[in-house]
Amino acid sequence: MTNRKSTKRALLGSVMAMVLCMAMLVGATFAWFTDTASTGVNKIQAGNLDVALEMKDASGNWVSAEGKTLDFVKAADAKGEAILWEPGCTYTLPELRVVNNGNLALKYKVIITGIQGSAKLNEAIEWTIGDVAMGAEQHLAAGESNAFTIKGHMKESAGNEYMNESIDGIAITVVATQDTVESDSFDKDYDAGAEYPVVAVANVNTNGDTVLKDKEEDHTIQVTVPAGALDEGVQSLKLEVVKSAAPAGVQVASTESSQSYEVTMKDQNGNAVSTNGTLMTVEMNVGKNRTALKLYHDGEKMTNDIGTLTDAADHYVYDAATGYVTMKVSHFSPFTAVFARDYWTDHAADGYATPVDTANKVVTVSSAEELALFAKEVTDDGKNYSGYTLDLANDVDLGEYLWKPINGYKRLSGIVVNGNGHTIRNMKVRGCTNSSVYGVGFIGDINGAVTVKDIAFDGADVFFVNYAKPQFAGNVGGIVLGYTYGTTLFENVSVTNSSIWGYGKIGILLGMGADPGVKVTFKDCVSKNNTIHAAYDMGGLAGMIQRGNGVDNARVENCTVENITVDFDPSSTYVDVKGTATLKSNDQPSGTDMTKAIDGKYLDERGYYWCAYGDYYVSYGNSSYDAPVEGYRMRLANSEYCVNK
Repeated sequence: MTNRKSTKRALLGSVMAMVLCMAMLVGATFAWFTDTASTGVNKIQAGNLDVALEMKDASGNWVSAEGKTLDFVKAADAKGEAILWEPGCTYTLPELRVVNNGNLALKYKVIITGIQGSAKLNEAIEWTIGDVAMGAEQHLAAGESNAFTIKGHMKESAGNEYMNESIDGIAITVVATQDTVESDSFDKDYDAGAEYPVVAVANVNTNGDTVLKDKEEDHTIQVTVPAGALDEGVQSLKLEVVKSAAPAGVQVASTESSQSYEVTMKDQNGNAVSTNGTLMTVEMNVGKNRTALKLYHDGEKMTNDIGTLTDAADHYVYDAATGYVTMKVSHFSPFTAVFARDYWTDHAADGYATPVDTANKVVTVSSAEELALFAKEVTDDGKNYSGYTLDLANDVDLGEYLWKPINGYKRLSGIVVNGNGHTIRNMKVRGCTNSSVYGVGFIGDINGAVTVKDIAFDGADVFFVNYAKPQFAGNVGGIVLGYTYGTTLFENVSVTNSSIWGYGKIGILLGMGADPGVKVTFKDCVSKNNTIHAAYDMGGLAGMIQRGNGVDNARVENCTVENITVDFDPSSTYVDVKGTATLKSNDQPSGTDMTKAIDGKYLDERGYYWCAYGDYYVSYGNSSYDAPVEGYRMRLANSEYCVNK
């Protein structure tokens, strides 16, 4: 290359120190395990993830590349010439390799983490790592290595707008985290949530402020360090951002989400950097349109200036349109953003990975986003999937956002929900299907036949209103299904470690079978380690199932109901009723008398006894007849009684 052409660009032929980083697991790790297990797993995952970056020296030997300045390779006859760039030219760095010295499989990316000089010129250069693009994810098993060459190619289309632009240096970083290979103590997908850290690198600007930014577009973080704030001898800075658990002192309600970040800034020797009390300006992306946003630093709540940012420590402003908070801080780590949870329907997928099979009437969902799409289509868009099968292809975690009950009335008649042995975890339902505060669950209500089979719900938390604190309010709710008006089959359905709040007709699987002709079958179902907070008509399987002509329309086959905690409404009065009730064969005054042994806890309300809780469900008779109980002054409302194991 020569500098005869006017289109040549100056780019210094050096690359800043290569930075090697290991990723920690996301903060949810601390929620997955007990303290003892969590500590052990974290030690294994972090302690044995050992990555090295090496280069070939002049003798062809592999040596450490950390801290080295690498020059671009020149042509044999170009010694002494400057590295100048023009459209179509390509320069390479010496051969490098990433080595996995640990005993855990890893995935890694090689990324540009800092531009010194013109970021504009970098737009015209295409960087590749061997045969893949810069930033592409690659994988290494334990003990393996991957050799590669970094190439920079100036686009042929680069025009005169890049003339005379220069880059003083670039920082290239290798970021690594665990891969989904080892089964660990669970399965190989345990590490799927492991995330890469965010890294930014920059030389200290001796003539002004030093700016660190992880990337130009849609950056995660940008830090401005004022001139003169750093100790003498600090030549370069590395900023690292890793997701972490919320620190002690930060309270996150069930209706809120949080994001916590561990932020560190170190010098060229790996030592923590102090600004000696001088305030830095930090811009961090916490997401667009967050409502009720609260920001914490070191566990202490920061001050929201709303409009103009105050030049004082731990003050911030938030731009909902861009998603960035801009804050003033004197030191780093950790930061926590707390905000109202979104609903899943606001984060639905744009489409299904497996196209809807209209011929066979099958909708296949393989992610939380696709499940949210199905809910959005039915509830918000009014799409009719009656007669279809909803096939769950993977386990789904709904913990990130709130779940709005699917309003299936007249839209899901004859639906089959087939979990295929998969689990829906951490579903948080806030809201119901109508303004009368009725109908809550994964599906709020449905008419016509419905089958739910081969599916598990674990860690669900369900209540009717989006209060900051759950209330004894709302009727007809179940974790799986609120209302049903037709023949309903629950087969091999499991609900564990879950809770539901309401007032009446509250069950773990089903709220209410709400028609005299309804038929509900529970076959091979499990309800275990669950909690019900309500006043009456509660059950370990269903809240209430209506009888028809004196015939119990529910059937329980080989079901397990175990360790159910009932939190009775503290504002209500309860009576233990044990005796013989007189029923009519058809629950009508003109029918033939029958007797039924009654033994259970009943709500004393409005001059009647209402069954409080049944191990399986509450059987509900005709509302025109209230059954007398021998030895008791008041009658059983609607002739209802508790069905127990």
